[in-house]
Amino acid sequence: MKRMKQHQKPTDEQPREPNLLSNRELAVIKQKLALPHRTEADWEPVKELLKDHDLIVIEPAQKTKAYRAFRHILWYSGCFLAFTSIAESRRFITELNQKYGYMIFKISSASISDLMDLSDACDTPLVIDWNDSGTMLLYQNGRLRASILTKV
Repeated sequence: MKRMKQHQKPTDEQPREPNLLSNRELAVIKQKLALPHRTEADWEPVKELLKDHDLIVIEPAQKTKAYRAFRHILWYSGCFLAFTSIAESRRFITELNQKYGYMIFKISSASISDLMDLSDACDTPLVIDWNDSGTMLLYQNGRLRASILTKV
């Protein structure tokens, strides 16, 4: 007779599986961001989709002057950064490596609520899916909105 394994609860040594957005959910968010004029009603589905999910976060594998992290969240250009997918985080890492030279990053996840709490506590914007040439999500002062990076 085989012995059954007991279900183990996640511990600090055994991290839980991240609850990332599905491809369908990502498509809904991108569709809402593509709207030329967004109303508060357009933000409700985005907020609902993000509410119970985790986002991808990155941090430099080694300390460096070029990149900093706080609580394992990359701080870049005065903002905390998070990503909706592994593909988005890889795209960003590739862009950084092309601009500033090769660097290794650790990739993990954090809940959107924890990231928003950190943003509020540090009075620092949270940018989701940093994009030098398109629309990204910005959480600041308790509000989620779309933002386009402009060069000054």
